[in-house]
Amino acid sequence: MNARAVVSPAQLSDYLASQGWQRIDTWRGAVIWHLDGAGEVLVPHEPAYRDYQDRLREVVRVLSRVEHRADWDIVRDITEPLTDRQFFRTQPDTPQGTTPLMAGLKALEGVRDLLKAAARVSVDGTSPIHVGQAPETAHAFLRQVRLGTTQVGSYVFTVQVPLSQPAQDALFGDGDPLPFNRRVLLRMNDAILAAHEAATKVSEHGLGIFDDYIDRGISANFCEALVNLAGPDSGWPVEVGFSWSRGLAPPDWATAGPTRFDPWALGAIKQAGQQLRLLGQGGQAAITGLVVSTRRDRDEPGRVKIRGELRVARQATSRSIWVVLNPQQYAQALDAHQEERQVSVIGQLVPTQRRLELHPSDFEVLR
Repeated sequence: MNARAVVSPAQLSDYLASQGWQRIDTWRGAVIWHLDGAGEVLVPHEPAYRDYQDRLREVVRVLSRVEHRADWDIVRDITEPLTDRQFFRTQPDTPQGTTPLMAGLKALEGVRDLLKAAARVSVDGTSPIHVGQAPETAHAFLRQVRLGTTQVGSYVFTVQVPLSQPAQDALFGDGDPLPFNRRVLLRMNDAILAAHEAATKVSEHGLGIFDDYIDRGISANFCEALVNLAGPDSGWPVEVGFSWSRGLAPPDWATAGPTRFDPWALGAIKQAGQQLRLLGQGGQAAITGLVVSTRRDRDEPGRVKIRGELRVARQATSRSIWVVLNPQQYAQALDAHQEERQVSVIGQLVPTQRRLELHPSDFEVLR
C-alpha cells in the first residue's frame, strides 16, 4: 500500500515503544522488537533496503491483529503522533458492529455535544448550564475534529483531534503553552471522571452531589450529551476512553480509560442534567430541610448545604443546595446543625462557575 511508504523507521520505532514493545536485539541490519503475547517484529534501519516495504507490511499486519484495528488506521497513528483520540463504546442490542440508525445519529450528537461542552468550559469557564451560541473558538475547535472508523467490540465511535493547530491557538490567545485542543480534551477527560464519581455518590448524597462537580465541567449540557450515547431510555452501557498523542504527554491525572457508565449511572446523570437545566436558569426558590454541611473560607461569606425539599418554578424536588449566609444567619445555621433542627430559606438561585447557590431573602430556624 502506497501510504506505507511514508512511514519511516524512526516513526515506526517510536510507535512501537509507545505501545509497550521492547527493543531486544538486531538481525541483519534490522531491529527486533518484542511484546508479550504478540511475538516479535523486524524493523529495518533504512527505508532504502529492498525488503523495507515487505517488513513494514508485516509489522502493520501484526499491529492490526494485536490492536484489533484496520491496518491503514495503524499507519495513521504512526504518521500522526500529534493527534489525540477518543473512543465511545456503545452496546446496542443489535449484531456486533452495527447500531440502529436513529440511535447512532443520537450518539453522534452526544459525541459532538460532549466536545462542544468541554470547549465552552475551556473558553467561558464552568457553569451549571451553557445557554446561547457557543463562542467562535469552540466552533473552530469542532471543525478540526475528525470522525474515525469504528472498531471491533459492540459499536465504537472514534474521534481524532489534531494538536498542531497554530491558527486555533492564536485565536484563543491566552498564552497557555498547551495547545487549545489538548486543553479541551483534558477538560472533557476530567468531566467524564467527575460525572462517574458523582453518579456513584447519588445513593448517599442525592442528586445535589452533582453541584459539587460543576467546577470540573459538569453542566446540564454535558450530562445530556453523555446520556445521548446510551440509546433509548439510557438503557445501554457506555464506555469513554482516551488515547493521548505520543508527541505530547498528558498530565499524570489524565486517564486513558475506559470509564464505564452502566444504565443506573446514566439514569442518575440524566436526572442531574434535568435538574441543572431547571435550576441553572436561576430565579426564586425555597428550601426546607436539615443543614448537612457547613463551609466558611477566608474572606468569603459562610455557606451551608441544606438537604430537603427544594421548590422552584412550581416544582418540588428532594435534593441539597448550598446557601450563602450573613454572619448572624451562619451562626444560627451552625446551631441548627448541632441540634438537628430544620431550617427554612427563601431567596434567589444564583448559578456561579463553582456551584449553584441560594441567596436568601428570608432565613428561619424552625422550632
